[in-house]
This record gives sequence, structure tokens and C-alpha cells, in this order.
Amino acid sequence: MMRRIMAWILLAGFVLLLLNIIMFQYYLEVSILVYLIIAIWFIFTNKPLPSRKKKKSAKNTTEEAIEELSEEDIQESSKEPNEES
Repeated sequence: MMRRIMAWILLAGFVLLLLNIIMFQYYLEVSILVYLIIAIWFIFTNKPLPSRKKKKSAKNTTEEAIEELSEEDIQESSKEPNEES
């Protein structure tokens, strides 16, 4: 909850900073410098979005599960000792 409040405060400050640069121009050089620092910080610290992976269809998932089960069965059957009388 605290992070959300902090995010709203930062957003409001950023909007006021832009408003100052565009309309009021009070301490214009300092405002532009702060804006550039924020922009550079955002560029270098922002993580790229993860790529979306294709969803597997139910058919592929079922076939893979059957293959895994059959491989396990083969491995288990090879481990069992032969019963000879």
C-alpha cells in the first residue's frame, strides 16, 4: 500500500514539474535539469518487458504428458528384475 501511495506522490510531482516547465517557468534551468535526471534514470533502470511465449495447445500438452508417462514406464520396466522359476 505504501508503494502505491509513493507512486501517486511521485506522479503528481512529475506532473507539477512538467507544468512548471511548460507554463510557469519558475527556476526553469533547475526544473529542466531535474526532468533530464528523471528521464535518464528511467531509461537506465527500467527493465524491458518480458517477451510473450506462445501458449501450448491442449493437444500438445496431452501428447507431451503421454510421452513423459511412456518414457517413465519404459524406465521402470527396465529396472524390474526378470522373474524366472
